[in-house]
Amino acid sequence: MTSLPVFGFIGCGTITECTIEGILLDYNDESSKNLASKIIISKRSSERSSRLLEKYPNIIEICEKNQQIIDSSDILFLSTLPKDSKKIYGPLNFKEDQIICTFIASIGEDTIEDLVFPAKTVIRAVPVPPIRNRLSPTIICPGNEKIEEIFNLLGKAVVVNDMTELASLQSITGLMAPYYQFLNYLVKHLSTQYNVSEGNSLEFVNLFFHGLSMDAYNNINNNNTDFEQIVSESQTPGGLNEEAVETLMGNQWYDQLSPILGNLVARLTKTSVNKSSNNEDRNNNNNPE
Repeated sequence: MTSLPVFGFIGCGTITECTIEGILLDYNDESSKNLASKIIISKRSSERSSRLLEKYPNIIEICEKNQQIIDSSDILFLSTLPKDSKKIYGPLNFKEDQIICTFIASIGEDTIEDLVFPAKTVIRAVPVPPIRNRLSPTIICPGNEKIEEIFNLLGKAVVVNDMTELASLQSITGLMAPYYQFLNYLVKHLSTQYNVSEGNSLEFVNLFFHGLSMDAYNNINNNNTDFEQIVSESQTPGGLNEEAVETLMGNQWYDQLSPILGNLVARLTKTSVNKSSNNEDRNNNNNPE
């Protein structure tokens, strides 16, 4: 039986915590379905790392030094802020045969490949918070059998081989907070304008949009349909939905998404590819964080 890999995470923010919770959702010390033999995490964000250690003491290990995580991991996940990348990863020594899976959106002057040299396998992944419940569509670029296997168990791996396509899809993830704010507005509107109790407003809006999402998901996957057809079928002549969608379209409400998404794509692709970086000098720097 092939031994399970050791996962390492540098950075312990929200998406790291959600990913680890998804990995360990059905964790059992004796289960053959486990994805990793050990998960080593950095002490950054000590509240999250301590919470994970307390919840999963038999598989989580916290390391003080990032170099220790690199040295001990078979698959290494990078999940730090883009602006900190050069400071964090520049001094570290990576392994040539190590799989690097980066969640970092963009890092500026250097490419992530430059910073993790001499590692040869670098995969970009874009998980989203529902990964904690194994419901994340995770963009992967380029395809990699081991990384795809992990994220297919945590939802669905959406494989692309082009950074432009990755950025285009990733821009949609910038609509999470606007979507939640839309729902929040509806709850507050019902409560303040029509005196509906906040409890009933929250419960109804939450369940209503959950039901719509599940229904659309099942229709698209099982009935060979698409969103355009669902929009059409959700309206009746002279009905509430027809009035609302025509009003929104007449006010060009949906058209406002185009420049927003365009700006997000531009931001994601605003990386200067600097292949002239001196990897040898960096590789000789023995002062890892």
